[in-house]
Amino acid sequence: MTTLHTTGPALTLPRRVERKYVLPQPRTRGAAAWLRHACRPAPEYATGAVSSCYFDTPNFDSYYESADGALSKGKVRLRWYDAWPASGSPGRTDADADVPAFLELKCRLGAESWKRRMALTLPRAAGAPHPVLPGPGQLTELLARLGYSAPGALRPAALVRYRRRRFVEPVTGARVSLDHDVTVSAPWMRRAPPLRFDEAVVEIKGQDEDALPHRLAALGRFAQPWSANSKYAAAVEALDLVPGQ
Repeated sequence: MTTLHTTGPALTLPRRVERKYVLPQPRTRGAAAWLRHACRPAPEYATGAVSSCYFDTPNFDSYYESADGALSKGKVRLRWYDAWPASGSPGRTDADADVPAFLELKCRLGAESWKRRMALTLPRAAGAPHPVLPGPGQLTELLARLGYSAPGALRPAALVRYRRRRFVEPVTGARVSLDHDVTVSAPWMRRAPPLRFDEAVVEIKGQDEDALPHRLAALGRFAQPWSANSKYAAAVEALDLVPGQ
């Protein structure tokens, strides 16, 4: 059994409206320059690397909620954050250190989303791109503390990693992120080699569901609304984890 430690209570984060836009990976540098002009760098963690291990049932219930465009949907993920290495590859170098992480339940109703999360520390797995993951029983127990009962047994499904640049729109306070160099893998499945996406994603998180902040109105000139709206669903399809999709 994985030895893990919770480092804080279960927290419910405020509801917010999310919008996502997709753009070709080669346009990332121009998009970053435009965002630096339209926004301010986030006061904390303006750049970094994000890794998320998504869990799903054997029937991929969470994936189908997203792929079928369900109005109400939820995802379970384990997320950890790293520094931005000079080599350009997300990951930590302190191989013997425990990994601070968050177990998150992210829920969405239409354009509005919210999440509950719990801080954990996990042992690092030697030679693996992820920490030692909670076992099924541990995961069920932790999710119960988040007030969630899954429709079936959960197992690791996809690992999504990317670089993130964070900004704040100064008028509305909306949080803006540019996610690029996105890679997806399922290291527990030998038939699913890592893949790199050819696209980057801009996410805008705020309170107004009717309109973009005025300073971000030009976003449509170089990015398109992302109908998929889920890195996890895109990862499942890219890795061909669900036959016939």
